[in-house]
Amino acid sequence: MGFEDWSAVYRRHESQPVDRFKNKSRLLKAFGPNAVRVYNSFDGQKSAMQIQSELEMSPQEFSQMLGFMLENEMLSQEGNAPTPLPGEQPAYAYRQQIHGKEEEHHYSPMEKAILEQYGQSGLNVYSLIDGERTAEQILHETGISETRLVEILEFMNKKGIIKLERPATAPSHRPAEAISGGFVNSSARQPAFSPQAPPSAQGFSSASSPRHGYPSMRTPPAGISPPPMRRRAMPGKRMPTTIPNYNAKSEDDSIGFKPMVEESGSSSLPQSAFSDEMVPIDIPLIPKKLSFLKKAQLKTSLSIASRTMHAPFLDLLDNNSDFVQISIRSGIPLKTLDMFFAKLGKDGLLQFRQLDREEVRKRYGDDGLAVYKKYGRDGILIYQLIGKAESLKKIVEQSHLNVDRAADIIVFVNQMLGLEASIDRETVKKYLAQKN
Repeated sequence: MGFEDWSAVYRRHESQPVDRFKNKSRLLKAFGPNAVRVYNSFDGQKSAMQIQSELEMSPQEFSQMLGFMLENEMLSQEGNAPTPLPGEQPAYAYRQQIHGKEEEHHYSPMEKAILEQYGQSGLNVYSLIDGERTAEQILHETGISETRLVEILEFMNKKGIIKLERPATAPSHRPAEAISGGFVNSSARQPAFSPQAPPSAQGFSSASSPRHGYPSMRTPPAGISPPPMRRRAMPGKRMPTTIPNYNAKSEDDSIGFKPMVEESGSSSLPQSAFSDEMVPIDIPLIPKKLSFLKKAQLKTSLSIASRTMHAPFLDLLDNNSDFVQISIRSGIPLKTLDMFFAKLGKDGLLQFRQLDREEVRKRYGDDGLAVYKKYGRDGILIYQLIGKAESLKKIVEQSHLNVDRAADIIVFVNQMLGLEASIDRETVKKYLAQKN
């Protein structure tokens, strides 16, 4: 990529809202969250070189991302940056001389772990955990989505970089806070913020703690300040922060996370254990030990289904593809696959294994996992179709979900990707209801 491309001023090319989804989805898959941060910086005001310097990215990494965006027509050129006066040195060039390459490799082992997993956005969060800022302040200063912040904090807690701790007691006159999928549920009751109990000398107890220690992002009631967040300085130190109690009994069972049952080698789909809101992802498996008669019966059933549903089931059932992948490749609705595979399972021709959350993360990334936690396989289906379908309407058509369900998921993904222009549920529904 030549210098002339770096000196130009670019603006994001988004002719319609779905372009934001497509562009950011492609960048996330190709380069990770850092690429979305670069994409957001092209506002038609600064040159590419200025943006590269301000983001303090390596020229090689930035050049790859810029080339990818230009090649895929994600940016439009606005002009060139003003030429500096003779003898005048641009501020960004001066900053490059100060920083130089000697600072690139001065990362601690903890910072390297964060950088490998979440890129510069993860390091930005880590650098702001100073014992003074609350989670909400960090969210505001970094500009990342709430879901992304929750994922980063969860990762740092798991690696022992920080410690998330729930208060030992909560005021009895305030109900427990409920959060769904990392976002505060607007229909949930108001949360309680209480002064943090002094940390004990013992470690974090997983037995008495909730399955997901997510800090609250909502502004506390007047007169009550949320505790600051601290990095872990030495073994045994804790980072106090308010943790919602997911084990508390709620009047509305739809609020908060539901535990996901792990199934392995089950001969029937465990759908009855889940609501339509949170259906897990299964992999259909052909049993290793099938009698000759059963094998012939399975092959006959798949051949007939391939002709009637126009899908190559003999190829799709590879003991690795999950329901979402099969649905996208075949164009068959998930519920149709449920009925067909359930019949085969009842006849002893198929078994099913449920993906755990780590497997979902490996298949669909951190953002995919965030969507899955809130909307199950329906959310993953929509998330995968974004960037592949040419419009929001096509996404809904190919997903075969009802408009209300699809609109909720689209709005959630919009928030998760941190798009500047937020869209609400009613706006999406009106757009989807429009005739072509």
